[in-house]
Amino acid sequence: MRIAVALMLAVAALGAQAQSYPSRPVKIIVPFGAGGPADIFARFLGKEMEGPLGQPVVVENRPGAGGNIGADAVAKAPADGYTLLMATTGVMAINNAMYKNLSYDAEKDLVPLAPIGAVTTSKARRSAPSANLASYFSRRRATPIDSSLRA
Repeated sequence: MRIAVALMLAVAALGAQAQSYPSRPVKIIVPFGAGGPADIFARFLGKEMEGPLGQPVVVENRPGAGGNIGADAVAKAPADGYTLLMATTGVMAINNAMYKNLSYDAEKDLVPLAPIGAVTTSKARRSAPSANLASYFSRRRATPIDSSLRA
């Protein structure tokens, strides 16, 4: 996490126009509701950034449209290092395929600063017969799927 903070601070400083960056609070926009994994990471990161920056870091939740509302706000913000996005794979890659008319282009309008953390995991019930993915796939291959359930 400390490497992510250092990378985000360095890139944000490069994007700043003035030598006295930051001269005002920095905003991290989370494109999802409060309390979720992206929000928790953003709040932790913001607290870690405040000391080295010497400025408050404000976390603003802008949920909606699968993260597109928050991502659009960052894409349209001035490129001055004061507005950052807590992005996810969905916002940066998947939404481009899911939504026909995005108001931003993740590849052109946004740039990845640092990997923050991985929160997606595969889980099963503790009583499930498969203890790991290998045994799960072995069981699936051995058990035919009812053809009426296939897409």
